[in-house]
Amino acid sequence: MTDTPSPKAKRKARADDNGAASSSTSFEPPRTPPRRSTQSASFTTPSSSALPSSLSSQRKSQARITSFFPNKKRRIETIPFELSPAEKKAKKQEEDDIKALIKDIENEERETKKAEKEAERQLKREEKLAVTREKKQKAQYRLNWNTWCERNARPNATFKTPKGDVWASHKCMSQCVQDFGLKRSEVLCLEHCSIPNYHNEDAPAIRLYRSDDVEKLVGRKEATLAGIEGIDEEDLIAEGRALFIEKQLARSANEKASATQL
Repeated sequence: MTDTPSPKAKRKARADDNGAASSSTSFEPPRTPPRRSTQSASFTTPSSSALPSSLSSQRKSQARITSFFPNKKRRIETIPFELSPAEKKAKKQEEDDIKALIKDIENEERETKKAEKEAERQLKREEKLAVTREKKQKAQYRLNWNTWCERNARPNATFKTPKGDVWASHKCMSQCVQDFGLKRSEVLCLEHCSIPNYHNEDAPAIRLYRSDDVEKLVGRKEATLAGIEGIDEEDLIAEGRALFIEKQLARSANEKASATQL
C-alpha cells in the first residue's frame, strides 16, 4: 500500500518549485523612452533701451511689432481707368437724360399740385356761389310770401261768434304765434271773431281765428318759403302742412336730446 501525500504537503512542494523558478530569472527595471529636447526657438525683440527715447510708448510698441514682423504686404494701388471718347459721350448723354427725366418729373408734380389747388379753389367758389344762390332764392321766396300777405291782409274781416265752446275749434293770436310760428302781420290775413277778455273786463276783446284757417295759412307759408309752386291750392297747402309737421318733429327731437344731455 502506497502512501498518498496530504494536501498540505502538496501545497508546500508547489511553493518550493515556484521559489526555485523565480530565483533563476533576473529582475530588470522598465525602460523609459528618451525625452526630446523641448527648447523653443528664441526670438530677439528690440529692448526699450535700443529704441530712441523721444518715441512715445505707443510708437515704441509699434516699432517692436514692426521689427518683429519685418515683411508687410504692399498696398494695392488702383490704376485710374480711362474711358474712350465714345464712352465718355455715352455716359454724359445718360447723365443728361437722367437729369432731364428728373426735371420732367418735378415739373409734372408741380403741375399736378397746381391743378389740385386750382380744383380746390374752383370747388370753394362753386360752394360759395351755391350758398349765395340759395340765400337769394330764400330771400325771393320770403319776398313772395310777404307780398302775398300784404295783398291778402284783412284786419277788419270778421265772422259771427259761434255758440258753445269756441276754444275747441279756434285759436287766439298768442297760440298762432307760439304754436304755429306765425307773425302777427301774417295772422291778419284771416277772419276773426271777438269775445270778451276773461282776464280783464276793461281790456280789449280777444280775437279768435278758426283752427282750420290757421293750419291752411301755415301750410301755405311753408310751401311758399320752400319754393313750391305750379300746383293747385289744395296740394300746395298739403305739401306745406307736411313740411310743418317735419319741422315740429325735428324740433321736439332736438329738445329731447338737449334735455337728456343736461
